[in-house]
Amino acid sequence: ALMMGFLEQVRPKLPFFNPRNLANTLWALAKLHHKLEEGLMAGFLERTRQTLRLRFLDAQDVATSLWALAKMGYNPGPKRMTMFLEELVPRLPSFGAQDTVNSLCSIAMMGCDIDNDLMAQFLRQVRLKLPSLSEHDLASYVWAIARMGHKPDSESFEALLSEVRKKLSSFRPQDLANSLWALARMGHTLDEELMMRYCEQIKHWLPSFSPQDLTKILWALAAIGHCPEKDFMESFLERVSHKVHTLRAQDLANSLWAMVTMQHKPEAPCFVALMDQVKQKLPSFRGKNLANTVWALAELGFAVEEDLMMALLEQVREELTSFSAESLATILVALANLRYNFEGGLLKALLEQVKRKLPCFQAQALASSLRALAMMGYKQEENLMMAVFARMRQKVPSFNARAVSTSLHALAELGRDLDDDLVKELTEEVKHKLPLFNGQELADTLWAIASMAQKSECVEASLDEVEPKLRRFEEQQFANSGCDFAKTGCHRDEELIVRLLEHLWQKLPSLAAHELASSLWAIATMGYSTESKLMSALVKQVMQQLHVFSVPRMVNSLCALTRAGYGLQEEFMVTFLEQAWPKVPSFSTWALANFLWALARLEYNPEPKFMTALLNEVKQKLPFFNAQNLVTSVWAVAIIGFTPESEWLSAVLDEVEWKLPCFSAMDLAKSLWALARMGYTPRCHWLAIVLDAVQHKVSSFSAKDLADTLWALARMGHKPKAECFEALLVEVRHKLRCFSTQDLANSLWAFAKLEYVLEDDLMMAFVWQIRYKLPSFKARELAMMRVASF
Repeated sequence: ALMMGFLEQVRPKLPFFNPRNLANTLWALAKLHHKLEEGLMAGFLERTRQTLRLRFLDAQDVATSLWALAKMGYNPGPKRMTMFLEELVPRLPSFGAQDTVNSLCSIAMMGCDIDNDLMAQFLRQVRLKLPSLSEHDLASYVWAIARMGHKPDSESFEALLSEVRKKLSSFRPQDLANSLWALARMGHTLDEELMMRYCEQIKHWLPSFSPQDLTKILWALAAIGHCPEKDFMESFLERVSHKVHTLRAQDLANSLWAMVTMQHKPEAPCFVALMDQVKQKLPSFRGKNLANTVWALAELGFAVEEDLMMALLEQVREELTSFSAESLATILVALANLRYNFEGGLLKALLEQVKRKLPCFQAQALASSLRALAMMGYKQEENLMMAVFARMRQKVPSFNARAVSTSLHALAELGRDLDDDLVKELTEEVKHKLPLFNGQELADTLWAIASMAQKSECVEASLDEVEPKLRRFEEQQFANSGCDFAKTGCHRDEELIVRLLEHLWQKLPSLAAHELASSLWAIATMGYSTESKLMSALVKQVMQQLHVFSVPRMVNSLCALTRAGYGLQEEFMVTFLEQAWPKVPSFSTWALANFLWALARLEYNPEPKFMTALLNEVKQKLPFFNAQNLVTSVWAVAIIGFTPESEWLSAVLDEVEWKLPCFSAMDLAKSLWALARMGYTPRCHWLAIVLDAVQHKVSSFSAKDLADTLWALARMGHKPKAECFEALLVEVRHKLRCFSTQDLANSLWAFAKLEYVLEDDLMMAFVWQIRYKLPSFKARELAMMRVASF
C-alpha cells in the first residue's frame, strides 16, 4: 500500500523530475524488484527522452535509467525505442566507453526491434571506443550485439576478435560465458587457437561458474563446432552434474543438445542426474526445449526409463499445437531415431501439424522432416509427400549444403518414384555450393547419387561420354584413374560426380568412420575404377580408422570393396579380421550373412578358429535369419571351402525347412547348389520337401537356377521324382537360349550323371547352343562335356 501511494504521487509530478531524480527513482524501484505498470514506465522513458533532447541528462544517468527499465522487464516497442534512440545516438560521442556499453546492454535486454540505421550508428560509436573498453565491458558489448541478433561484417568481427584475444586472459567467469555464447550466436568461424585459449580459461575458472553460465558455455562450444578434449569434457560435465538441481528446463535441454552435437556421451552418473531433473521439471518443458530433449535422448543411445520416455512423448502430444515448424521437424527426427511405431497416434497428430504449418517450414526443417519420413519408411499419405516436395521446390535456392545433402539422401532412401524436377534442382545446388560441403555432406550426397542411379531404369551412360569430363580431374589428382559408371541412369550428372570426387579427395584425411563407409559404398556402386588413387587412399583411411568402425560400417565397407572388385591385400584382410574378431558376438543376422558373402566373393579363407566363431554365431541366431540371409550364409560357407560340423548343417537344414515358404526360386537353387558343393547329401525326407517347393516355383527359375539345381542333384546322386524332373525339363526347353556356357556344361554333365537320355529335339537344341557359343567355352567346361560323353 505504501508503494502504491508513493507511485500515485510520482505520476502527476513526473514532468518535473530532473535527470538525477529520474535515474535514482528508477534505480531504486528496480533494486526493490517492483514492476511498474506499462503506462508509468512509458512515462519514465518519455521524460528521459525529453531531458536528453534538452541535454540535461548526463551519460551515467541515461545508462542507469535504461538499466532500471530493462531490469523491470519493460519493452517500449519499436516506435518508442526509435524515438528515444533518435535523441540518444547523437549524444553518444560524449559518453564514456562504460556508459555507452551499459546503455547498449540495457536496450538489448528490453528485446524490442530497432531500426537498422540507428543500430548501425550506435555500434559505430562503440567500435570507436573498443580499445578503451574494460574486459567486462568488452564481454558485455559482444553479448549485447548477439542478443539483438546483429551479425557484424567480417571487418568489424575481426576487429572485435582482436580485442577479445588481447583481453581474454583477464576475463572473469561471467565474461567468458557471455562472450563465448555471443560469438557462437554470431555464426562466424572461430580459429582453433582462440578456442583452445577459451577452454584453458574456462578450466581455470570452472569452480566459479554459475549453473546458467555452465550451460551457456556447453551450448556455445557445440554451436561453434569445437569438440574439446575428453578430460576437459569430463571435468566440465562433472561440475554440471553437481549443480544440476538448479538448472531450468531450457538449461537441461541445451545441455543434452550440446552433448549430442559434440558427439560426447556423458558418464552414467551425470546422465542419471540429468534425467532425474528432466523428470522433476517435465511440466516446464515447452516447444523447442521439449523437442530438443526428446531428440537428444534418441541420439545419445542411453537406455531411458520407459516411464520417462512415455511421459515425454505425452508432453509432446499436449504441446504439439504450439510447436514451431523447426520443433516439429526435430520431433519427427527423434521419432525416426527411436524407431517409433509410425502407426501410432502421436505420429498421426504430428503429421497433421506438419501439414497445417508446412508454409512456415524453412530449408533445414524441410530437409530434416523428409529425412525422418524416409527413415521411418513412411509412404502412406501421397498428398502430404507431394505437398512437402512442392514446398521444397519453392525453398531450394535457400538450402545450405547440409539441407541439400540431407534432402538428396532422403529422396534416395524413400525408394519411391522420384520427383525428377526436385532432384534436378537439388543437384544444381550441389554444383553451386560444393566448396562449402563438409565430409558428412559429401558422403551423403555421393551415397544418394549412387543409390538413385542404382535404382534407375534409364539408359546407362557410356564410358566414351564420361572420359573427356574426367580428364582434367585425372591430371590433377588421378593420373591412372578411369571410370566405368555402371547402372548410372537419369539421375547421374558426370560433371557433378567428378567435382564431388575432387572435394572428397581434398577432405579425405578428415573423414570420420561413417563418412568413409558411405563414400566407399557410393564409389563402389558407381563402378569407379579400382585402380584409382582415390580408392587406394580410401582403403588406407579405412585401415587407419577400423578400430572405431561400428559393425554395420565394417561390413558395408568390406562388401563395397568386394562389389567394386578391389584387390584387397593380405595386410588389409589381417587387420580387418583382427578388428572384427572381438565384435563377432554383436553381429546381426544381416552382418553375419554379408560378412560371409564378402569373404566368399573375395575367395578369402580365414583361419579355422575365426570361421568356427562366425558359424557358432550363425547357429545361435538362426531363428532370426530371414530366408535370403540364411541362403547367403550357406552359399558363402560352400564357396569359402570350410567344412562345417554336421550338427551345424543339421540346424541350418531344419531352419531352411521351417522358412521354406519364404524362399524364392533363386534361394532354392542356391541352397541345393551350396549343399552339393560342400559334398553334403541331406536326408531324403528333407530333399523331398525342397523338391516339392522346386516343382511349384520352377516357372520362376532363371537359366542359372535350372542348371545349378540339376548340377546339385547330380552331385548328390539324387534323382528326383518324374513329375519334378519333367517340370525342370520343360523350363530347360523354354530357357535354353539364356544358358551361359557354364550352364550348358553343368546341365549336360548332370543329365549324364543322372543317367538321363535327352529326347532328340532337346539334344539338337543343346547342340545348336553349344555350336553358337563354342568360342566362349572355357577348358573346364569343355572337359565337363567330355565327361558327359557329349
